[in-house]
Amino acid sequence: MANHIAEVIESSSTEFVAQAVKLHHPPELGEPVAIKDGKIVTYGLVGYAETTSIEPGRQAISRGTNLTNQSEVYLEHPELTVLLRTTFTAIVTSHRIDNTLYPFLPPFPVKLHSFVYQCDEEETTSLSKDLTFLESLLRNNLPTADEFVAASLRVMAEKNPNPHDFLDSAGQRLAIILRNDTSRLQQIIQRVKMAE
Repeated sequence: MANHIAEVIESSSTEFVAQAVKLHHPPELGEPVAIKDGKIVTYGLVGYAETTSIEPGRQAISRGTNLTNQSEVYLEHPELTVLLRTTFTAIVTSHRIDNTLYPFLPPFPVKLHSFVYQCDEEETTSLSKDLTFLESLLRNNLPTADEFVAASLRVMAEKNPNPHDFLDSAGQRLAIILRNDTSRLQQIIQRVKMAE
């Protein structure tokens, strides 16, 4: 695996929160990420990201009132790079033990301070072969679950050698899951198509 992009700061059986190595540089919404711990690799999809103060309850304030360029804010106030942090939440979708991929939650949550890596094309393609994760994504408690599902499908399609076949399979799976909610199904499909 390449260099890590984040470090886990909260962990549960179903999701983890990680702090990005670079401020303002989380993985994109829907991107698959991985955590390796011995023989187990845990996979998740990025469902939410934010940049906030490192101190709970303390909100950032405007610093660029008299500046002409956004990048000048960080030049004038270099301390901001240590007073702010970018975090993201990833929904756990599957895990791998040795060479076998299991499309369900791993036996244990990932460890705090584990390193998080971006998945390469081969891993992403492997993850996209089993679409059972779509149902759990649609049922998670994220306020923008439909946007999250559409983003995940777009990212996986971009990294898939057969993007149209993948999206056809995903659409069929979504049609089964959302058979009683066709308007929601159409909205998700439109969000995926908008990026094509």
